[in-house]
Amino acid sequence: MNDELQPLEKSIMNTPIQEKRPRRGRWVLWLLAAMLILFGGFLALMAYVSGAGAQGFMPPQMAAAYHTPKDLVGDLGGMPVRIDRHIVRLVEYDGDPGWGEKRQGPPTERTHASRLASFGFYVRYPDMRSLDEPEMRSDFERYHPTTASTEYGLKEKNPWLRGGIQSGSSYPGHGFLDREFWGTERTPVRQGYVPEPSPVKVLELYIASGANAHTGEPWRYQAGNNDTYVHRDPQGKVTTIIRCGYLRGTPRPTWCEQTWSMERHGLGMVVNVMYRHGLLPQWQDIQTKVSQFILNFKDPTVTHTSQPAGTQR
Repeated sequence: MNDELQPLEKSIMNTPIQEKRPRRGRWVLWLLAAMLILFGGFLALMAYVSGAGAQGFMPPQMAAAYHTPKDLVGDLGGMPVRIDRHIVRLVEYDGDPGWGEKRQGPPTERTHASRLASFGFYVRYPDMRSLDEPEMRSDFERYHPTTASTEYGLKEKNPWLRGGIQSGSSYPGHGFLDREFWGTERTPVRQGYVPEPSPVKVLELYIASGANAHTGEPWRYQAGNNDTYVHRDPQGKVTTIIRCGYLRGTPRPTWCEQTWSMERHGLGMVVNVMYRHGLLPQWQDIQTKVSQFILNFKDPTVTHTSQPAGTQR
């Protein structure tokens, strides 16, 4: 900035006295303009670092993983994949440093043998087009879904699904949904949930029982209590769990998060998809189409596949 202002300062010093005052005022205006530009740049930088409110502050290694510079390659639950860089977000491989950790040594060259641990994606339902197409990125901006689940209730016609995959070391093993339903603290019965007639065929429904003693409001509508839908196969094994949540003070769910395993395709991965509650009746079609969307990530030029992590952890 000093080098740019030096010629202006010299011209001021070499002018007659009667001309110095107006030019000094002009110099002040230039200075104020420069300060405004610098301040605007600072705000833009802060917005970039914060990831528009969705990504938050990241260590350099995680920021580099988020902004994938080229197509993603790796082993996804036993399947060699190549994925367009515009589709994936928040990519993590097995062995990547976590929050607050530093990478030991230079970044690893990624190949089809590099095991993916997790990543996110967006896909539009029901045509299953994604952000690898410029027109889809424009459509995505129209609805602007965020990580806040409330967004899925506020935009009633939002067709975008927010997905996430866990595989590699993050995969809990085949049959994890059945184990979770029967043997963890998230089991609906253990959380004080009771069966309720389900409005969706082939799904069981469990809701929070009772009411707030002070307000009389049913616990079902309290923030943090989700209606839990469960699907079982003919043998009674849990294959899909869908949790639908409420906004405070609203008597109906606004969003749903659906979880299933790709083990029936011989792959070791968990799939989570969030969408607006109005799409719940299409849950089976969503699961089928998202599963195929993921299977299309397979790189047809690679024939070797690894064994998925199918054993219980």
